[in-house]
Amino acid sequence: MNGCERCNKGCGLNLEDRKVEKSLIIIKPDGVQNRVTGKIISRFEEAGLDIERLKMIRIDEGLATKHYKDHTEKDFFKSLL
Repeated sequence: MNGCERCNKGCGLNLEDRKVEKSLIIIKPDGVQNRVTGKIISRFEEAGLDIERLKMIRIDEGLATKHYKDHTEKDFFKSLL
């Protein structure tokens, strides 16, 4: 095997030598509507990344306002809701 133990992509690191990083991935509504959610998730798995948790939610206006708080005064904000 030429790559690492996890992805065989050639990074040369053993699992013990790799740092653990966590990321939040948000798939936008058009990704769900276009039925590409599975393809998006597959890309992460094919890259050798582990999905620790997966949660699908439909956010309400309150959560969207909190999440996009930096954009509430911008013209396009209403289109985010």
